[in-house]
Amino acid sequence: IISQTHAEAQALHDQLDKERRALHEMLMQESVSESTVMARSDQVNALHGKLHKLKLQTLLRVREMLTPAQRSKLRGLRQQRRQAFRAACGNDLVTLCGGDGGGRRMKKRCLFHNYDKLSTGCRQLVDKKLKRRGQRGRF
Repeated sequence: IISQTHAEAQALHDQLDKERRALHEMLMQESVSESTVMARSDQVNALHGKLHKLKLQTLLRVREMLTPAQRSKLRGLRQQRRQAFRAACGNDLVTLCGGDGGGRRMKKRCLFHNYDKLSTGCRQLVDKKLKRRGQRGRF
């Protein structure tokens, strides 16, 4: 199921990145109309919504296939992963990102932007996640 949706998700990510860059470049121009910026913003939000729905559909399809015991084991594995993240990157979040508050996206963005300053353990965890995803710049 996951491999079936991977190509679609990758295409949406690429398109979303392209639209975000276009929006950013648009905002850097001397003069740009509000309607043009808002239209581009709508495109970014629509792609974000499509990607979110695709992730949810994939999650629901996978969940349907799992037994209650398998779902329980999966929850345990996710909890272990979160604990490993906190152990490896907790101090980095505090020192480099001004605390461990904020959402998951803000944490990831901060760690990515401060990659060269990360502790060895946190950098290894980030590298492992990037390698698992097979992507550069998105973790």
